[in-house]
Amino acid sequence: MWNDNDTNIDLIDFSHLVDTTISIINNDNLVPCTIGFYGDWGSGKSSLLRMIEESYKDKTDVLTIKFNGWLFEGYDDAKSVLIRTILEEIIKKKTFSAKAKKIAIKLYKQIDWMKIAKSAATHGAAYLLTGGIGNIALGIKDLLNVDKDTIKGNIAELADNFSDGEYDKLIDCIKKSENTNNTFQTGIREFHQNFESLLSETKINRLIVFIDDLDRCTPDTVISTLEAIKLFLFVPKSTFVICADDRLIKYAVRKRFPEIQGANAEVGRDYLEKLIQYPIRIPPMDNLEMETYINLLFCKLSIDSEEFESLRSQVMKNKRKELFSSVINSDTISKFIKDESVPEKLKEDLILSGQITHLLTVGLNGNPRQCKRFLNMLLLRLQMAKSKGVEIQKKVLAKLMLLEYFKPETFRTLSGIQAEQEGCPKEIKYAETLIKDKSAKASKDSKLDVKLLIAEKWFNKWFEIEPKLSDIDLRPYFYFSRDVLGVITSETSRMSSQAQEIYQNLVSESVAFVRKALKEIKGISNADSASIFSSLCSKIKQEDNETKINAYLKTLIQMTEDKKELLSELLAFLDNMSSIVIGPAVIPEIIKATKESTYAETTKSLITKWSKSENKMLAAIAKKNI
Repeated sequence: MWNDNDTNIDLIDFSHLVDTTISIINNDNLVPCTIGFYGDWGSGKSSLLRMIEESYKDKTDVLTIKFNGWLFEGYDDAKSVLIRTILEEIIKKKTFSAKAKKIAIKLYKQIDWMKIAKSAATHGAAYLLTGGIGNIALGIKDLLNVDKDTIKGNIAELADNFSDGEYDKLIDCIKKSENTNNTFQTGIREFHQNFESLLSETKINRLIVFIDDLDRCTPDTVISTLEAIKLFLFVPKSTFVICADDRLIKYAVRKRFPEIQGANAEVGRDYLEKLIQYPIRIPPMDNLEMETYINLLFCKLSIDSEEFESLRSQVMKNKRKELFSSVINSDTISKFIKDESVPEKLKEDLILSGQITHLLTVGLNGNPRQCKRFLNMLLLRLQMAKSKGVEIQKKVLAKLMLLEYFKPETFRTLSGIQAEQEGCPKEIKYAETLIKDKSAKASKDSKLDVKLLIAEKWFNKWFEIEPKLSDIDLRPYFYFSRDVLGVITSETSRMSSQAQEIYQNLVSESVAFVRKALKEIKGISNADSASIFSSLCSKIKQEDNETKINAYLKTLIQMTEDKKELLSELLAFLDNMSSIVIGPAVIPEIIKATKESTYAETTKSLITKWSKSENKMLAAIAKKNI
């Protein structure tokens, strides 16, 4: 299997992003600056940071620092942690003159004042949002070591005798001070001057701070970290590179400052534009990039590290010349490894890759981490089977896992069918025959509407993937999929952070949250939407409150408005569900959802079935709509 952590080994070809970022950092006319890498969870942001960091490892006048606010969350104020981390790294890696030591000590004292700032910082950030950066009227005194002689009356006394619980008292005194604005601005300038002097004295020509996993943090930590960058650390020779899902940063801004007037979406956007000078978005992989990525992963497993690095380097070089063609696959592997030296296992893996890549690319929205997790699960189940002494084919398992990931309800239905038919469901044989011969007849007692399935592009492509399944005993394959066939599934662990938030909002009792989540569904990958759908189905199965069951059913149906590929899953779920708990309001909803689709006839069959239900209210409405 493959390590799921970030890496500096490029399997996607991030060279253009790395080179562009380095050109910005090295340009004296462009620093200080803040660079933002935006991308979905698992898109490769952390790996991209490592590749950029690696390019500076031999430069003695460049100091690179990695900061992960998520690791420190809950232990201390994010501002002071970030600044203290930077100072500690400078001290650790540089030889200090007497002058540098004095500057460092002064900066450390200034950091201590930041712990007073938790209440005042809110006001500072609000002014940052609404009035520009640097001219902030509240809260900055708390963050800086202002000379006590410039502080009048009660403020100095409180500062000397400060204790927990007196934040508001101190802030009130600061607000009443006549010279507050001047004092704050003087303090910011002093901090900048000291920090800049420290960089100069330690011969640091570039300070590059990489901030990762910011989108995992709470809104308070997100805002506090970004404030620290702009207010205290944004000095000549410094560059900050921030990795985050920009949608979650905007969400943090809206959550942190709900009282700010205006369109919430605009507030989040404006905040990011003020802080990030150079936004760079990491695009999802297309089909060719996904194929290269998967094939390099398989190569990494099959050949030694030195030979792999040579192969990878050649592939990346060729890929830059052949942007719109496949570089490495089962047909071209001999260009990189002598044909007689290509392991048989690798040849098989590359053929498998060619068969599943398209569905993985579309379903996972070109996400490298999701792809790696799919392949790791594939190998994990193969290892389980080997440990049990059960022989299963990798190609068959991979094909069934595609169904499991992207059509979970059909997968569950097929699981039940194959169990009843000793592992060889006639529905599979009929579908494979029907693809070749459109006049083939289905068995009268078929439990899957096979004609309808193969009319859907995804299923048609899935049935065509080799090997054919009609003569294979599927029982051992479903045996090792029991972890997702139970009542409690692990679907949420496969979701991106955005999908997890959408799911939580969908099951919320707030109508506003549900509406918001339904609007956001359109922008997520098919894998995420399938996981959300499956999790919601599982929640319905576990729920015993009929009102909630029907609210969730309505949500399931509404999901299909923007995710038409879920219609087959919806109908499969409803068909398998006990009609006793289904409310009559579901009928007009499902008719509306399937009216303009190929599923109208299937819906009619389902409603006919409900017309005979013991649920009298459902049956009555069903009879009117047959």
